[in-house]
Amino acid sequence: MGYDVEYTGTIKLDPPLSAGERAAVRRLADQRQHEPGDVNGIPDGMPGYWFPWTATRRGHLKPPAWPDRSGMLPEWLRWLPDAVLGRPTRMQGRVHARGRAPGDEWRIVADTDRLVVERDRLPCPACWLNCLTLVPPSAAYRFRHPEPDGNLDIETLTGELHSGLLERYEARCLDFGFSPVERSLDVVWPPPPGSPPPVPPFQVKFAELLAGSDLPMPEFQAWIRG
Repeated sequence: MGYDVEYTGTIKLDPPLSAGERAAVRRLADQRQHEPGDVNGIPDGMPGYWFPWTATRRGHLKPPAWPDRSGMLPEWLRWLPDAVLGRPTRMQGRVHARGRAPGDEWRIVADTDRLVVERDRLPCPACWLNCLTLVPPSAAYRFRHPEPDGNLDIETLTGELHSGLLERYEARCLDFGFSPVERSLDVVWPPPPGSPPPVPPFQVKFAELLAGSDLPMPEFQAWIRG
């Protein structure tokens, strides 16, 4: 279970990845990361379970071939130089993203030492809150909505409340652009103290439900979280 996002674009690296670095990136992308002995534990210091970037033959990075593994995409880009390459790396380029919710469009912009997520529009409050229950707390989804309804605490979101929001914003959902309060957010990693874990809230709640049941399957919980 997850939230699919389609991507286009490339992030160029200077210097480009060497042959050994490209192989390391491929190995990293091919294997789900977890704490030893705990398939549901994200390794300390990593932005998620899956490294979502693909190394090109020229040593640059392109978005993932599996959109459902693309959580924390901007944060992984911040994580890579120090954690894997061990060297300063200049980045240049843009990656455009479009989620399945109407109006969920954003882009990663890399320019020398600048790495930001930019948004020109947001989904309606009902669709936006639904997104936030399914996606990790990446910079791509930390934008404030211009409508107060879009900034409700998702922990308090009930089915009845969500249905009411759908009715209220249905007429503007597909053809009205909601401009975010801010248009650009810096990408940071590691996250500030007190930040939520890089796991979508829905997956956390579902895994907790499984943990309290008679289902004897940590492997199934891992599949749900992946």
